[in-house]
Amino acid sequence: MYQQGKQGTAFIVLVIGIELGALQWIEITMNVYGAKQQGR
Repeated sequence: MYQQGKQGTAFIVLVIGIELGALQWIEITMNVYGAKQQGR
């Protein structure tokens, strides 16, 4: 029971980390794309 709960928590942390990483990657991509659109 305890081990299963521990794995569940680790999985949630992993998912949150992936989502934050994805958001950061999207933001960087949008910044680069925006800079290209402005012709810098």
